[in-house]
Amino acid sequence: MDYSLVSLLLSFLSLSSYQIIKDFEQLPHIKVYPGMLNQVFMNIIVNAIDAIDEQTSNADKSFSILPRIKIQTQQIDNQWIEIHIRDNGPGMIEKVSKQ
Repeated sequence: MDYSLVSLLLSFLSLSSYQIIKDFEQLPHIKVYPGMLNQVFMNIIVNAIDAIDEQTSNADKSFSILPRIKIQTQQIDNQWIEIHIRDNGPGMIEKVSKQ
């Protein structure tokens, strides 16, 4: 899989105030549509950045969080893998999460 765009974004974030945690298990080779997955991962990471930035800009100046994004992969069995992308942003509002 081509991680070039995602890697570039994560490298940029690592140079900023973001803490990037990568916890990658050894995964088997699988057939995927790399361009489509790359776009999905980019959208998720950019949404996390937007949420954290909004939370940080609206927060009391005495309250400070270390922006953090964690990406974790794991093999479930011979046919399935999981990819988790987590952040410490405020989460989705109820209206959005119901869509």
